[in-house]
Amino acid sequence: MIVARGQITISVTKDGQYPAQEFAKSTSGTVAPTSGWSKTPPACGTNEYLWMRTGIVIPPATSPVSWTTVRIGAIDGATGAKGDKGETGPTGSQGIPGTSQYFHVKYSANANGNPMSDTPNTYIGTAVTTSAAAPTANTSYKWVQLKGSQGIKGDQGIAGPTGADGRTSYLHIKYSDNGTTFTANGGETPGAYIGQYTDFTAADSNTFSAYTWTKVKGDKGDKGDKGDTGATGAKGDKGETGPTGSQGIPGTSQYFHVKYSANANGNPMSDTPNTYIGTAVTTSATAPTANTSYKWVQLKGSQGIKGDQGIAGPTGADGKTSYLHIKYSDNGTTFTANGGETPGAYIGQYTDFTAADSNTFSAYTWTKVKGDKGDKGDKGDTGATGLPGALIRPRGEWKANTNYVNNTQYRDTVIYNGNTYSCRTDHTSGSSFDVTKWTLFNEFINVATHLLVAQNATIDILGTSGLFIGNQAKTQGWLMTGGSIKHNVTGLELTADGKLSLPKTGAILVGGKTFISDGKIVADFIDVNKLVVKRIEAVDGTIGGFKISANSIGTGSTSIPTIDKKEMFLYDDMIGFNSKNRQVIVGPFSTMGVDYLGRFYDHRSRPYDINRGVSISVTGGRDNIALAIDGGIVVDGKRGIDEYIEIAQVWYNGSTRTKVLQFKNGILWSATW
Repeated sequence: MIVARGQITISVTKDGQYPAQEFAKSTSGTVAPTSGWSKTPPACGTNEYLWMRTGIVIPPATSPVSWTTVRIGAIDGATGAKGDKGETGPTGSQGIPGTSQYFHVKYSANANGNPMSDTPNTYIGTAVTTSAAAPTANTSYKWVQLKGSQGIKGDQGIAGPTGADGRTSYLHIKYSDNGTTFTANGGETPGAYIGQYTDFTAADSNTFSAYTWTKVKGDKGDKGDKGDTGATGAKGDKGETGPTGSQGIPGTSQYFHVKYSANANGNPMSDTPNTYIGTAVTTSATAPTANTSYKWVQLKGSQGIKGDQGIAGPTGADGKTSYLHIKYSDNGTTFTANGGETPGAYIGQYTDFTAADSNTFSAYTWTKVKGDKGDKGDKGDTGATGLPGALIRPRGEWKANTNYVNNTQYRDTVIYNGNTYSCRTDHTSGSSFDVTKWTLFNEFINVATHLLVAQNATIDILGTSGLFIGNQAKTQGWLMTGGSIKHNVTGLELTADGKLSLPKTGAILVGGKTFISDGKIVADFIDVNKLVVKRIEAVDGTIGGFKISANSIGTGSTSIPTIDKKEMFLYDDMIGFNSKNRQVIVGPFSTMGVDYLGRFYDHRSRPYDINRGVSISVTGGRDNIALAIDGGIVVDGKRGIDEYIEIAQVWYNGSTRTKVLQFKNGILWSATW
């Protein structure tokens, strides 16, 4: 079994041909290295990228005619200095639990995959699951013919020269946690090290030294300082806002695009499989339209020289080429844009012996690959006001021996040779213009006019003058000056220190009616039966649609609804949430004579999707305990057992050893020899 992490490439070769791969490093992340290639990945420094190239060796040649090169390792920046401990930020909303996916491959001599094995054969079966264990049923795999069926008997050919002995090449992969021994399951379980080698034997070697080992998991980082625990005191005054942390490195999504062409340069190209295949990796979901944006590799070998007439072979069956067709849908009933070529929430696929894709929706088998949108999380607390951004500061024509800055206060711009440039970093200019210190900024235009109409513009006011927005006579409007915005009639002001100031004679209207006047809230806008200055007491009525009673608030009960509705109820010792065939209760309650401290229930009928209960993630500590249980476990109505099991007698150092497994309350308690 092969577990793919990031990318897996399956190469189908003819007898005698075998795949080759080499590795090299470079300080460039966009231009592949031209030398230094080897079969073992080199160690990369903090300013180097790891590259890999693959190709097919056709004997008697010892190296591929052409290579496909791709960057597989990102640069590892140097560790920065430890920053000051910042204040605890607001708790973010709960993210959608992630799900790991595993890619499994099996082979069979039959089209239905029965029986199947791990040895390459006429048909290949693939499956994607959320479990590291490969499915054991042949029906769980999608089967596609790798080797064409026997073709019609041809005429007797002219005898050709004696060919070289062709053999099939195999790539073997295993894993290790320490670089000296295999991981569990004979090295099949992924670990911190990956070992690999190629030969002409299908079976994997169980000799650790037969593999070339490379560490793929980074070392554990240093443990952070433990904060002191202070006693809880009275709420103090709001502290000053701490310094803004540095900007994190933005994440980038990558998309893989495939095109085909009859020509080696990819011109013209199409979506129909042909002699050459072109691949491109971009940060956009839209496929590039230029053939030069793709890497082109020949899929189909060129016509060889006609050989001598060979001895007539037996009559073969009719051979046909199998094609896999894939399209996408957003709703499971119609194609997405571009005739189903644009990726969507559903993927449809089928195989036949016709190269052209079918435009009939029902011809495809559809699977949902995009999960439902999670429930909306609670609104987070309002964060502290951030620091102001840097101001664009035009400096005119570029000058030598001049100090230019790009800091939290200003970002300088200059004009050089008719182009506008933005300063990248603080520096003092030399005798000539250094383009590495500047970024082209031609979209920036200086304007001096009585009337300014602009889109996506920045108005930079560096002096003491103000900016008025109102009628032309300036009898009514807003004046922005000194960091504040004030209305020249009502006196309503947004002050420079972030406060809203309303004069005693002013008023605030809501829905065309006065809401605040003379410093007071107008009473007819508050619809309650009783209002106490320091507290609100309510034992009847509703709040936001939730019913209020003497000892609870909300709608619904411990009964699970079978119709589509959403409910929430809160008692002094229990809180619960209901929707159709789903329920979560936290707190003591009883139902049908059974006492509970909580219940999680999801009985929705979704044959093509996954129902999940509780997801717990605990990481980052010296020891991480996701769930501590003191008591038994009942699964599907059956209680876990206490049992000793002896398994796997082996001969070790002149004696027989037996593995003893102890189960307590249904949980593996210990494993000893």
